[in-house]
Amino acid sequence: GVALALRDGEHVSFARGEPGTLLLADGWSPPESWGTWASDQQASLVVRLDRSLFADGARLVLTAHALLPLQDTSKVVHVSIDDAPLGSLNLTGDPSQQDLCIPAARLPEGRAFTLTLRTDRAAQSPAALKLSGDARPLNFAVSGLTVGHCQPSP
Repeated sequence: GVALALRDGEHVSFARGEPGTLLLADGWSPPESWGTWASDQQASLVVRLDRSLFADGARLVLTAHALLPLQDTSKVVHVSIDDAPLGSLNLTGDPSQQDLCIPAARLPEGRAFTLTLRTDRAAQSPAALKLSGDARPLNFAVSGLTVGHCQPSP
């Protein structure tokens, strides 16, 4: 599919039927009423930004949370852009806003890029963790994405 170009200040939702679902590439469960679960150890988003609008880099604010075994308080998600490491997110069981700054030099000109989110552990089902009867393998979930500008470093 053709990824829609995101503009500065734009917010998209990953709920079923919402524009954000057009960004979902592989590794995701079908979108639900509130957002979308990653069903695998890694999942990817295809994002298109107009590089000329983000001369100072693009800030992606992802609203996300993780499925956690009871003994864990958080899960680290490693993020790469076109297979090159970008940073990491620290997700808890509650949705939180996670900031990623993509330096302007790493924004491709005139094409979409792939943002890959990967965890160190395989997805587990809520049933296996005795959290609910849901037997789907679930890893982490995304519910929204907002695009902005990176804050200049002091």
